[in-house]
Amino acid sequence: MASTFKVLTRRFGTTAPVTAYTVPASTKTLITNIVVANNSAAAATFTIGLYNNSTTTEVPLATTTSVPAKDSVIIDAKTLLDTADQIRITASINSVVSFHITGLELT
Repeated sequence: MASTFKVLTRRFGTTAPVTAYTVPASTKTLITNIVVANNSAAAATFTIGLYNNSTTTEVPLATTTSVPAKDSVIIDAKTLLDTADQIRITASINSVVSFHITGLELT
């Protein structure tokens, strides 16, 4: 089985939930690290959900979690996702809260 460390997503969140990453076909992905940064002068919140494609359910990894103004939150996840599973993100402020998610793709 081949392994590739990579950036799974690096993007700003929005107030509407978006799919930040989908596990490719014939692949499993181990989330290794999530950094959520707030570039605003005010505190913000974020939500991260893990969508399980086989059960069609979403399980929260972080729900309405606060990130202070001009600060960041680091989540050491070590969570395994299967083919077609997704990472979904939401932020309380558009284009201010950024998500940097890294992981290991196993093919």
